[in-house]
Amino acid sequence: MKLVKTGLLAGALSLATAASAVAQDLVRVAEPNWASGRAMAALISTVIEDRLGGQVEIVPGGNAVIFAGMDRGKGEIDVHPDVWMPNQENFTKEYVDQNGTVALSDHGYTGFSAFCAPREFAEKHGIKSVFDLATPEAAAAMDRDGDGMG
Repeated sequence: MKLVKTGLLAGALSLATAASAVAQDLVRVAEPNWASGRAMAALISTVIEDRLGGQVEIVPGGNAVIFAGMDRGKGEIDVHPDVWMPNQENFTKEYVDQNGTVALSDHGYTGFSAFCAPREFAEKHGIKSVFDLATPEAAAAMDRDGDGMG
């Protein structure tokens, strides 16, 4: 399995796998609760319906629900459209590597995670990396109510 360190892989199952599932009455495509996940679910659904002649049901859910639904093998969820790596590595280790019940596509798209901060704040507090946010100084600078939680 090829992992992208700071990226994401689209689809826990490739569209080729989804195409074989079209022989079923219905392909259930998960709809994660973030924008790119919803967009990929819509795109995959359109391909299955318009190009492959299949029927699609969109199944909203978070990662725990999506991966568990695929793991059970009862057709609850057939496709996870937007797997972010390494963010979701705990799920891929369990369901892909250990259980072997979920296949991870080798044909994803590369992306990256980032954060934004006002330039003045970042320069004042020496924030150049997400790891810089873990310093006591950065935490204190972002603490709005004195609870130490930012």
